[in-house]
Amino acid sequence: MIARLLAIGACLSAACGSGGGTCGNVAPCGGNIVGDWDIVDACLTFSDASPLGDFCPEGTVTATGIDASGMISYRSDLTYSATITLSGSITVNLPAACLTVQGVTLTCAQLDQALKQALIDNPNPSIQAVSCEGVGGCGCTFQITPQTSTNDGTYATSGTSLTLDGGSASTYCVQASELHVMSTDMSTGSLTASGDVVMRKR
Repeated sequence: MIARLLAIGACLSAACGSGGGTCGNVAPCGGNIVGDWDIVDACLTFSDASPLGDFCPEGTVTATGIDASGMISYRSDLTYSATITLSGSITVNLPAACLTVQGVTLTCAQLDQALKQALIDNPNPSIQAVSCEGVGGCGCTFQITPQTSTNDGTYATSGTSLTLDGGSASTYCVQASELHVMSTDMSTGSLTASGDVVMRKR
């Protein structure tokens, strides 16, 4: 159980985001994406009824604590460069039923101590810290180590689709000085989600 929770925390850190305003509320519309864009927001919606799978079917994940920053340049020669940093936290919410494993029931305080010790014994570069609190159920918050990725490559657009380096297509929409890139292929283990990265033109 402890190892699985730490793995879920590390796994989700690569995919989650926070959001507000227009994030997640714009339909694909296409448009001209050429230019330099600053990332101003990112959000993610889980499509699975139970994102924690068989481990805890009733559990939920709150990803509102993740922040995205950086910039992406789409050039007229169909090349791009991107520097993106993810930071912040995610929370795994476990109801009381998920705290019983092989006939042994943990309190939230015990789970908190067990996860902290597991992180000390087996450091994970994706997780800076973890803490759990709650009565009955338990909410475990994973503080994510800021992760920066830099990529260069080629892109193509067709209608409302954007493809990077010949990979899976995402949908997108340019509205005035705002660009939304909505991923339709975001899977992490048993978790399936769709996301929206919001950018503002420089």
